[in-house]
Parts: sequence; C-alpha cells; structure tokens
Amino acid sequence: MLVYSSLEELKRAMAEFIEYYNQQRYHEGIGNVAPADVYYGRREKILRRREEQKELTIQARLRYNLRRSEEQPEGDSILETAACREPQAVSKVLTTNRLVQSCICSVSHAFASSASRTTHTAWKYGAA
Repeated sequence: MLVYSSLEELKRAMAEFIEYYNQQRYHEGIGNVAPADVYYGRREKILRRREEQKELTIQARLRYNLRRSEEQPEGDSILETAACREPQAVSKVLTTNRLVQSCICSVSHAFASSASRTTHTAWKYGAA
C-alpha cells in the first residue's frame, strides 16, 4: 500500500504518472504510440518509419538466409551444416527441444487426467 505524507506529494506523484502515461507509455489501441504522438501529429510519421524499418529488416534477413543457403553443401540439412560449425550450440538446442517436448507431454497428460477425474466426479454426483 502506498501512503503519501502530504497533499503536495500526492499531487506531484499524480502529475508524474500523467506525464508518463501521456508522453511515454505506448498504447496498443492507437498503434503502439503515446497519446502525445497522436495529439501532436507524429503518429503517422512514427508508424511509417516503423514500417520502413520492418521492410528493411525483412530484406536483410532474406539476403542473409539466401547467402547461407548458397553456402550450404548440396544435400545437407541446415541442422547438419550448423552441427559442423557449432556442435555445442546444436546439442544445446536439441536438448532444450527434447526438454520442451517432455514438458508439453507431461502437461498434456496431467490435463487429460484432470479432465477425466472431473468428468468422472461430475457423473458420479449427477452433475453431468
């Protein structure tokens, strides 16, 4: 619980929050810009700049991936090529992937068991 010792302290804290909320905090409902950006007419310029940056990033990724695919020996999988270059990193990724799959299976099994018990209990007491 937050307690203010004076009215002036409370007013200062509220003014700081309002400043932050309107000037710095992005709002999803208005395109992830701050309300001040909309008010001062900066929204369209910000969104256009983001879209341009997104397009440049997509093009750079495409060029990078095409270059990588040209470097890859014929018939090798990307995983095999990566394993030759960084065997420890690939091993870590595969171990992590197995762990995630194991967790997903455990959660799925636990959920199925729980659902089964709930249905059985509901049927037993006439709620189903």
